[in-house]
Amino acid sequence: MNQITYSEYVLFCRAFQQLNFFEFEEKNIQVQAGENPCYMYVATFRDESNYKTNVLIIFNGFAISWEIGDGWEDALAEISELYDTLMQMKESGLQLLL
Repeated sequence: MNQITYSEYVLFCRAFQQLNFFEFEEKNIQVQAGENPCYMYVATFRDESNYKTNVLIIFNGFAISWEIGDGWEDALAEISELYDTLMQMKESGLQLLL
């Protein structure tokens, strides 16, 4: 499995926000300091009925994970598909820019 960079994490957060029609602000990424810093971004998922829930997107320096506020299946499906697309693009050697 390919290691994720901070730039790719930012791209992932931005893409998720844009998919849900929200603005992305990199300055809102929180850093949990320590020997191995952890980055966290609180994103928002919007479903087809315009209901919203928070999604915490986490980067531990080499991998991305997420926690969905209310455990919504459609939010999980969307973020998983986005992650899979990111990984496919990375493995194919495409430059990831947004």
